[in-house]
Amino acid sequence: MQQAKRSIVELFSMEQRDKESIRNWYDRFFKASTEVEGLMQCKALAAFRRGLRNEDLAKSLVITPSSNFPNISARTQKFMTVEESISIWKKKEHVGEKRKKPHDNRSSKKQPLFQFETLTPPSMHLRRLSSKRWSDLV
Repeated sequence: MQQAKRSIVELFSMEQRDKESIRNWYDRFFKASTEVEGLMQCKALAAFRRGLRNEDLAKSLVITPSSNFPNISARTQKFMTVEESISIWKKKEHVGEKRKKPHDNRSSKKQPLFQFETLTPPSMHLRRLSSKRWSDLV
């Protein structure tokens, strides 16, 4: 039994879902595009751009348009790498925040973490300075 082929209309109706990664969108779109019989490359590129919801990649494709799918695939791969790296960094930051809270051993009275004593200069030194004239000091 043959697999039902998709039409180009179905390809143009596809969109990147909310919170769907670029990699998942690309894989889903590429799989669907291989099921469209006689698909021209320019139509596939137009459908891919139309369904794309990632603003950074969409801007890149508008600023530097490409007329072939391998170039778009290479650029999309770069954006996938960036997106996945950012996702990993965010996970590490989130895990790090949980560990940063130090354990507080103070009693429930909420004593200050540090206690400072006021510093008073030795009075003997001040007496010596006050007995001299200003011109002697300079």
